[in-house]
Amino acid sequence: MTSFGTFPDGQTFKEITPEGYVEGAQMLKRNGKYIFMWSEGELCLPSLRSLSKALLGGWTGPDYAVSYAIADSPLGPFNRQAKILAQDSAVATGSGHNGVLNVPGTDIYYIIYHRRPLGETDGNHRVLCYDRMYFEEDGTIRPIVMEVQDDFSDGQMIAWKTYGGGWEVKDEKALVASLSAGGKAMLNTNFGDQVFDADVTLTGAADGGNADAGVVFRATGLGVGADAYTGYYAGLSPHGYVVLGKANGGWQRLATTNVTVDLGTTYHLRVTAIGSDISVYLGSDTTPKITVSDSSYSSGANGLRVFETEASFAKISVAKP
Repeated sequence: MTSFGTFPDGQTFKEITPEGYVEGAQMLKRNGKYIFMWSEGELCLPSLRSLSKALLGGWTGPDYAVSYAIADSPLGPFNRQAKILAQDSAVATGSGHNGVLNVPGTDIYYIIYHRRPLGETDGNHRVLCYDRMYFEEDGTIRPIVMEVQDDFSDGQMIAWKTYGGGWEVKDEKALVASLSAGGKAMLNTNFGDQVFDADVTLTGAADGGNADAGVVFRATGLGVGADAYTGYYAGLSPHGYVVLGKANGGWQRLATTNVTVDLGTTYHLRVTAIGSDISVYLGSDTTPKITVSDSSYSSGANGLRVFETEASFAKISVAKP
């Protein structure tokens, strides 16, 4: 670029900055329409001293979000449509500063963005995420649903926090737990109603006694110890059963069902919790192995747990029903 041109009306520059704009402008063209996306946030200005910081930021708060507008020309005029990516009290806050990827030769689009784990107060602590973008027939974008998934293909435990036991990602495909008396690996989520999926493989258990591995949900008060949490747990035992129970510094078994569980075999475990109705599924069965009604705990974190067994976990997913 060696010079600036002018528009037909004689102007050198045109102002298209949308109200509430902070940063992260991006434009893409789809089906002849120009989609202008940006990040915005509610700025708090308690004094003029904070003005310069606010003008440079706005992304450190929970209300950071992505909005978009559509035009027939890259020069506008742009008609604001909606906020499509915003904080979710079950998943994360401060979601914004996006990019968009299109799978070549398809109408499949993904939005790549930052979001801040729940409970994180450091404005600079953000994780990189992506979710699928879906379009309506009129070309507008559906609100983005922030997913919670991990297949451990990055070889890391990003956003996971452990409470006892030994945990590590192996072969970029599974989170492996050593034998421990109740070691937990948790995500800082806050789901109430949910569908929680995980592939579970038991690889070795202590002789005698109880042993199981599975998922923790609607959990609070997390700590190191077998029952050092408040919430629910569903797991598989090499002794041949599926178990559902709850903990609050102690353990209460809610239900068990006898099934065949072989060491080294991967089982798909699914828990649905909608209100007080909790069901546990195994494999591809559409009929739950366990169904109970219990309203002790309404929301909390999701994670994994082992008790007196070694296990590996893969294809983790938590979603709203």
